[in-house]
Amino acid sequence: MSDVRIIVDKANGVAKVIINRPEKHNAMDLQFFREFGPRIYELSQDSEVRAIILTGAGRSFCSG
Repeated sequence: MSDVRIIVDKANGVAKVIINRPEKHNAMDLQFFREFGPRIYELSQDSEVRAIILTGAGRSFCSG
């Protein structure tokens, strides 16, 4: 299991935010919420980012 719950991939003005807990169907937990807000805020302040796509790793988007 990876400890990285959020992966951000930026390219061509688009930030792809990936919830990275496929073994738990990308369920949101306390650690996720601690990381998610600051990451989204950081992206919102990035002048190169024009769109944000939120997705999940594996076969599930999010189970919680």
